[in-house]
Amino acid sequence: MQRPARELALASAALIGVVLPTDWLYLLLPQITHLQWIACILGAYGFRSCWRLPYPIVALASGIGMGIAVPFLVSHSHSASVALQLALAWVLIHSLRWVDGGEGNRGRQLRYAVSVG
Repeated sequence: MQRPARELALASAALIGVVLPTDWLYLLLPQITHLQWIACILGAYGFRSCWRLPYPIVALASGIGMGIAVPFLVSHSHSASVALQLALAWVLIHSLRWVDGGEGNRGRQLRYAVSVG
C-alpha cells in the first residue's frame, strides 16, 4: 500500500511545481521562464519514471529525449555538446539496472557503443 501512495505523492509534488505562481517562480529563479520551469519539472518526473524500468530501449529513448530537450531549454554556446554528454551518461548510469542476458546481447552492445561515444 505504500508504493501507490508514494507514486501519487510524487505526481502531486510534480503538479504542484508545475502550477507554481509566476511571481513566486521569479523570486526563486529570476533567469528561468515559466515554460522552461514546466519542462524541467515534467522532465525530471519522466526521467524518474524511466529509471524504474530496467530496459535498454527505455534508456535509449529517454537519452534521446534528453539530448533533444536540453539545447532547447538552455541557451548556451555549448549546450549541444553538454546535452550529448548528459544523454550518454544517462544511458550508462541506466545500464546499471539492466539484466544481462534477458534481451540477448542488445543491452551489452548498446552499453559498449555508448561507452565508446
